[in-house]
Amino acid sequence: MYQILGYSGFWLLTPQYLSNYQVLTKSCLIRLKMSRNIKALLWDLDGTLIDSLKDVWLAVNHVLESLGLQRIDLHRCRRFIGDGVHLLLKRASMGSLEGRAISEAVDLFIAFYREHLLDNTVVFPGILNVLEDMEVNGIKMAVVTNKTHEIAVEICKRLRINTFMNDNVFGGGYYEEKKPSPIPLLKTAERLQVDPKETIVIGDGVQDIHASKAAGMITTAVTWGNTERERLASLSPEFIVETSEELLSLLRLTL
Repeated sequence: MYQILGYSGFWLLTPQYLSNYQVLTKSCLIRLKMSRNIKALLWDLDGTLIDSLKDVWLAVNHVLESLGLQRIDLHRCRRFIGDGVHLLLKRASMGSLEGRAISEAVDLFIAFYREHLLDNTVVFPGILNVLEDMEVNGIKMAVVTNKTHEIAVEICKRLRINTFMNDNVFGGGYYEEKKPSPIPLLKTAERLQVDPKETIVIGDGVQDIHASKAAGMITTAVTWGNTERERLASLSPEFIVETSEELLSLLRLTL
């Protein structure tokens, strides 16, 4: 079951409504109509398209151990992901890494992570089906992530995600700012030649929601990633989905 944010609060969209959404409340219908004729999807990467948590966690702990710092557990690492490697390592080190030390830590992280990109990382179940369906329907797509650009491109190539994006994969450092700034989303929409109002942003993070709203795009939050559902809901994205099947059903309604 997924939710649509109506003007008077959250409304449930049950499976029976998927085939006949005329029975929805007026406010829900307005949200659906506003979301029709979508031209593009901008995807986050980690926690949205791919489950990379374990490989990122192992790389973080490699850095911490190499620098004589305390390891962190998987759950804590999960909470730190989403804002790029610099902030990830700063948070993981509990603020111990600053200035030159953080730059050296980033180099250590990238060197180790490059050798272990896909040790445990996989595309989330059902996501390739969603990408294939949207491609067939002529929807333009791109990946916009805070993950280091070169690494994001490499992972998308090796997992064949880039083929659905027409190689439109933009990571941290490609643009002058990262999410939650709207700049990466707006510049990507410009590259795709689509109106921001006809674009859906799909992500699992707080930064995705903030960036999408600032860009004037439609926000869909997914709950299978690195942010708790309650936290996502508190930021009032237009849509919240819990499975790839629900996401596909929702996206088909916007075609």
